Amino acid sequence: MLTAKRSLVTMVISTVILCSYGFAAAAHSDLISKEEAAVTVLDKERLNSLGIQLNPPTSSNMVITKKQAISLAHKSAPRFASEAKEVVIEYQLMTYPYLTAFSEQALSKNVQLRREGYLNKTPVYIVNFKGIQGTGHAAKGQKVPTYNEFNVVIDAGNGETLFSFTYQ
Repeated sequence: MLTAKRSLVTMVISTVILCSYGFAAAAHSDLISKEEAAVTVLDKERLNSLGIQLNPPTSSNMVITKKQAISLAHKSAPRFASEAKEVVIEYQLMTYPYLTAFSEQALSKNVQLRREGYLNKTPVYIVNFKGIQGTGHAAKGQKVPTYNEFNVVIDAGNGETLFSFTYQ
């Protein structure tokens, strides 16, 4: 009797696991089929309103590692790096047509960036420093904005810091 109950429980658990796996696989394939469905911890809706679009990478075009990208971001924003409660890194394809000012080093190391003049599905690492105490700038008489996240965007193909931003 006890063995029969165990077998029944095992079958039920196995069925639930297999069904869950099937649903997860179907959801994952739907996610991959939709180019605009990049998985990110960032607020995609807010980024889109700023003109930044993220797409999931279609291949691994990164030359530098995640560890190297984090190290480069630490050098770029040492105060936020030391203050951060958490550091999250993402590999994304970024399009940002409204940013056209890049360093000479970034332009010389990225042929597509030099040719197009802006990020167009460029493979990047976004290093997100969470839990910081940042203050922005405001016109006289306006409330000074505060933020608790700071992002550094690193070119995944060559390790150049492209820009940094905050929005929350």
